[in-house]
Amino acid sequence: MHVWLAEASPQRQTVLVTRYEPSQPDPSVSTLVLAFTTAEGRCTLRLTEADEYDWASLRRLSMPYAPLLGLLGLLSIGSDTFLVGISATERIGCIQSDEMIHRVRNVSFYCLNRRLANDMALAQGAVDPQEYGRTSLAGSGSSSSASGGTDDPCAAIRKYMSSGSFYYAEGAYDLTQRVQSSHEPHRMFQDQFLWNSYMMMPIETFRERLDATRQRLWGEARFFVYVIHGYVGVRTIPCSFPCRLAVISRLSMRKAGTRFNARGIDDDGNAANLAETETVLILDDYEYAYTQLRGSVPVFWEQQGLQALNARIQITRIGAASAPSFRRHMEQLIDEYGPLFLLDLLGTREAETLLGQTYVQHIQAVVPELPLRYYNFDFHAVTKAMGGLEGVQQEFERLNNVQTQRQQDRYTFVQGDTVLEKQRGVFRVNCFDCLDRTNVVQGMLSHAQLRDFFRHIERREEAVSQRLAQDASLASKVWPVHRELWAQNGDALSYISTGTGSLNSGFVRSGTKKGLAGILSDAAKSASRMYVNNFQDASKQEAIDTLLGRRAGQRHVELYDPLYAKVSQTMAQRWDEYAQVRTLRLHVGTLNACAVAPGLTSLTPWLRPDGEEAEIVAVSLQEIVPLTAQSILVSGTDAMQAWEGAVLRELNRGTSTYVPLRHSLLFGTALMVFVKEALLPHMKSVDGASKKTGLRGMAGNKGAVGVRFDVYDTSVCIVAAHLAAGAGNVEDRNSDAMAIEQGLVFARGRAMDDHDHIVWAGDLNYRIGVLTSEEIRSLCAAHKYESLWEHDQLRCMQEKNVVFQQYEEAPIAFAPTYKYDIGTDLYDTSDKMRAPAWTDRILFRTTHNALHMAMRGYMAAPVRLSDHRPVYAMFDVEVCTIDTAKRDAIFSETLGTVKASSALPESLYPPPSSETQQWWYTDVAEPTEGQPPWCGNPFVEEEAGTTTTTTTTTTTTTQTPLTTATSLAKKAPPPTPPRRSGPGTAPPPQADTAADAAAAADDAALAPPIPARPGPSEAPARVPRAPMQGSG
Repeated sequence: MHVWLAEASPQRQTVLVTRYEPSQPDPSVSTLVLAFTTAEGRCTLRLTEADEYDWASLRRLSMPYAPLLGLLGLLSIGSDTFLVGISATERIGCIQSDEMIHRVRNVSFYCLNRRLANDMALAQGAVDPQEYGRTSLAGSGSSSSASGGTDDPCAAIRKYMSSGSFYYAEGAYDLTQRVQSSHEPHRMFQDQFLWNSYMMMPIETFRERLDATRQRLWGEARFFVYVIHGYVGVRTIPCSFPCRLAVISRLSMRKAGTRFNARGIDDDGNAANLAETETVLILDDYEYAYTQLRGSVPVFWEQQGLQALNARIQITRIGAASAPSFRRHMEQLIDEYGPLFLLDLLGTREAETLLGQTYVQHIQAVVPELPLRYYNFDFHAVTKAMGGLEGVQQEFERLNNVQTQRQQDRYTFVQGDTVLEKQRGVFRVNCFDCLDRTNVVQGMLSHAQLRDFFRHIERREEAVSQRLAQDASLASKVWPVHRELWAQNGDALSYISTGTGSLNSGFVRSGTKKGLAGILSDAAKSASRMYVNNFQDASKQEAIDTLLGRRAGQRHVELYDPLYAKVSQTMAQRWDEYAQVRTLRLHVGTLNACAVAPGLTSLTPWLRPDGEEAEIVAVSLQEIVPLTAQSILVSGTDAMQAWEGAVLRELNRGTSTYVPLRHSLLFGTALMVFVKEALLPHMKSVDGASKKTGLRGMAGNKGAVGVRFDVYDTSVCIVAAHLAAGAGNVEDRNSDAMAIEQGLVFARGRAMDDHDHIVWAGDLNYRIGVLTSEEIRSLCAAHKYESLWEHDQLRCMQEKNVVFQQYEEAPIAFAPTYKYDIGTDLYDTSDKMRAPAWTDRILFRTTHNALHMAMRGYMAAPVRLSDHRPVYAMFDVEVCTIDTAKRDAIFSETLGTVKASSALPESLYPPPSSETQQWWYTDVAEPTEGQPPWCGNPFVEEEAGTTTTTTTTTTTTTQTPLTTATSLAKKAPPPTPPRRSGPGTAPPPQADTAADAAAAADDAALAPPIPARPGPSEAPARVPRAPMQGSG
């Protein structure tokens, strides 16, 4: 495929993609063209034909000798939208048919919304760092270097996707499906293994809106490919008939990440780094396949990278709060693969023991109802007892329950399109990282099953048995290849997660005892893993999150269609027809604990002041451990567990039963969320995040933790913060608050502002300004809080719109909460005589237009545990439940109505544009000298005079073609072209560097989108014609 630049101006740019080669036309090659046009921050995609363009006047962006091999989709990076394609691959081989499998070796990026001075170098992935440093990419969202240049915004993703772990197949072969599922009727792509699914979402939406004829042409052109992430290895076995052996590992994209960034499970039942591994053997037209699974222990747990040496972990959700997700995970696997055998390789180390015990507790709760079995095989203990990995293999072969289950599961056996036998169950294997130990054991299982297959096939009556009899040495030829493929599989999956090859790969490859070289190799890999974790994993995780659309602030790319924009507006207006609103009670409390344990102190005045039992309770704590240099690297896990137990005991003294939903911890700052047990089934997408602000973001003595969740169909975010101390450090507190608001990011790129309801609670440390300590104490004694409130630093900053914009706080009617002598009602009597202040605050905000949040009470509690008084707030929170069936029915009804109202007879369509006439200015006189030929823009409703109402979009938004009749309405243009920049539009980029000026000069030499009228002696130049009517 080739990429061309057809139009380039500050207002409008068109990029074309086609398999058609103008210099060497081939009748067998599709002449279909994808035309991406961007104007005023919106982008449309049109399906056109090659003969509509004068190719000699266009600029080629892709190299003639290195065309694109396939498109991956659209991706937004910062404020730019990129078309992503594959520019280099390596052939791996064929498995089921003659359709070749390719390993991706390089990807290209083409900016659709504007020209970059070095766009050809960027597209080919060969950027000179010095040249790129001089290139302006304003608005791309990339970070600037110290010299004032800009980093390649696509570099991290290109590096990740070019690492050799992405694969796709030519033609119709679906690499996302295992052999057995590919023979089941009505099976489509396996979404969880499709790694460019996010980039393909706008493309698929566009394709689905095409008519049947154009969908067929689209499919025949094969512009886009579908990639998996993991490993594919294929080898030909020398034999008297076609014989190939393959190992395929498909890594799930639903909870993907580097080793310490992806652990456990999420609320949707997705386990971290779940991988499906399939051994496939082709024997002429027969096909054998055996499938296994690996994945993180499916409970809620985390591990910090800096704790790698002692491998301490944190179980973030226990008991009833995690049971639904665990069950959901197991049910999803059973539905897809059949009965499960959970083979656990965890050992007796402290962290592994805790993790294993939690795993067993969850299994015991569901075993009576689900078809699964469990067995713990302590890999390290057996290795030590048996004198090496060879002994592990011997011991593993003697495990009757494992081997019996393997034999019962059988395998898939297919002849042509006929399935002769199906695999009846699957092993789910795990260790701590699901890498080294797991790969060894899975290789053993694969070997044993393939060995049994050869024994079974000799007794079958099919013709394949006769073929095998002709080559009695086939099995002996297979085993060395099998070992090599499984060793490469382990290395590939380990490299993805840790940046190094797999430990024990030498044994998997040779099957012999590990020698000195192997021991030294494993030691080097372990050291490299620690380096990669501390210095490279963060950038790799950002690349993964961007690729999957989970980066903070990343906006989903949409292909604009005015028809569907009208539908969206109508759906918003009819929201109350398919949404049911209810009110829940939320209790939020905050306390700076001053490193004091709760002990036997009564927490009732703070947590249950009026006896009412809120559906959701959130407790924000600060300084649960001392903020000292000696303890700054110590985890506050033990202190948090003590507080969690005390809070839970207090809540359960009432008539309702509460369970922990989620907690988050950052050094001494903790946030714990509890819910009524009856509400638990309606809680989902629970996640935690943290942001350090101490020591300029390097230390956790200051910062924030957050917990977000969906209750019914409403999203809630609660933040526990501890900002910079010091009476005069207002700017530091402001900076901390802004850093938290921008940097506290949850899974899938959810930022704080992406939630319907948001609450801040914590020691924000804002003081009372201007007044002296004596004056403040005097006003406190007289209960003249309004006089103090006038000088509150936080209130003043909010009035100046510096921080906490759009957040609310109820009027304060209680005494300052800091600083008391512990155990008394006396303000600080030490030599420092610190001035009292309202340091402990609770603020809230609602972003949903139709939902409300009201504060019912805001008070300090008389609990004298610390030098702070605890503060609490009671909220009535509106949440909604979406009736999806009714919503879909209203959508279909609205779509039909809008289509009917937009339809016009064919005769009313204007003629195509020409050099002297544009269709949207049919009634306008020809431009005269001095009047710019470009006036207005057909994409902007106010300028084009259309009756179609558009929705608000971002500058990264892309759209579908403007082919509805409402977009063809005509209106005389204003005398000068208006230039708007508002919601859904972006101002044209300005040339602020010499490189940009050069790019603008190049643009001037290109064919303009709407050329000026030629003079009497000029021959009109040919320009791209308007797209075909009804092209999407």
